[in-house]
Amino acid sequence: MAILILDYERRRAFTLIADATGVAAGDVVGVDNTGKATKANGPTAAKQPIGIAAHAASSGERVLILPACSIYDDDQSPPWSANVGDRLYLGATGTITLTQPGGDNDIVVVLGTAISASKAVIDIQPVPFAVVSGASDTPKYL
Repeated sequence: MAILILDYERRRAFTLIADATGVAAGDVVGVDNTGKATKANGPTAAKQPIGIAAHAASSGERVLILPACSIYDDDQSPPWSANVGDRLYLGATGTITLTQPGGDNDIVVVLGTAISASKAVIDIQPVPFAVVSGASDTPKYL
């Protein structure tokens, strides 16, 4: 999978230093306890995502982070394989998924919306979160 950035809101973009593990282009990133960019994790740990990595960055390198952007998978096999209008969620280890977390105490983070099978609009906001207290429960938005 190779995620390409089609467009982004320049006024909301910013840079951070990548953590010891580095980040890949298209990773959903958050901030670790030292202020470095790291893969956001969900649904149980819920390190709040702050954006999409615009390019790969090794440990100690600066990475451009895009809270709002349009993305495209040039392999034609995006991780979401969505229909137009499907919501995209934060999955485990900074991935984008169509599957809404549904386990006990999972935190649901909506990342954006599919505009085709291989394109999506991402607009990461600090809220809303939703906590699913049980697999059969309706998400409770905070």
